[in-house]
Amino acid sequence: MDKIRNLISLENVTFQDNSNKKQDKLNILDLSLIRPPPKTHVVVQMNFSDIVAQNFDNICYPQVENLDIVGNFECSFENSKYVSSVIEKVFKVFPNLKTLKASFGNLINAPTFYRPDTPCTIILEIMESVNREMFAFIPESVKGFFGFQCAGVNNGNQNINELIAEKDGFRINEDGYIEKSFIIHDGMEFTFLAAFNEAEDSEDDASIEGDDSDADDHVMETDDEDGQAEAMVH
Repeated sequence: MDKIRNLISLENVTFQDNSNKKQDKLNILDLSLIRPPPKTHVVVQMNFSDIVAQNFDNICYPQVENLDIVGNFECSFENSKYVSSVIEKVFKVFPNLKTLKASFGNLINAPTFYRPDTPCTIILEIMESVNREMFAFIPESVKGFFGFQCAGVNNGNQNINELIAEKDGFRINEDGYIEKSFIIHDGMEFTFLAAFNEAEDSEDDASIEGDDSDADDHVMETDDEDGQAEAMVH
C-alpha cells in the first residue's frame, strides 16, 4: 500500500519513494491494487522466472495499451524454453497492447557483487536456441522490442569470433558485444546481447550494483524507461 500512497502518475504508472527519491516499479500483480485508466502506459518490474511461475488467473487489464517490462533473466536452457509461455501470459493479462518493450538480463535486479559465471559456450547455445517462432503470440499490430542480456565467463579463453562464425544471425556489434537479432514482424524486433569476462580477470572487474552502476568503458548500458541504467559487464 505504500506504493499506492506514493503514486505520482497514472499516465505512466511509476511510484516515488520519498526517502531516497528513487522510483520503484510495480510488478504485474501490484496492478490489482489500482485501476489503470484507458490508454495507460504501464512500466512494470518483474523477473522472467516470476512470470513463468504465475498463472495470472482472473487478472486482465484491457485498458493498458503500452507496456514496458524490466526484469532479471537467469541465463539457462530451462528459462529459455519458456519464452513463448511468458509472451502468451503477457498478452493474456494485457490483451490490447499497442507497444511492448521488454528487457530481461542476468545483471538486472541482481544482488550486489553478483558475478555471472555461466560459461560463454552455454550462453551462445542459449542465444542460438531462441527463434522467431517463440514470439508467435505477439500480434502483428504490436510494435516495440523484446530483448535479453547475459554476462558470462570465457573459461577457456576461447576465440569468440570463431565460436560465432558459423552461427546464423550472430555478429560482434559496434560496442564489442555479441549480438543475435531478428525481426519478429514489422516494427517488432528481438535482440540478444552477451559479453564475457576472461576467467582469470573476473575477480578484478568493478562490482555491479544494479541501477546505481556507473557508465564506463567496461559497462554496457541499457536505459530503462525511467532513464536509469541497467548494466552488463564487458
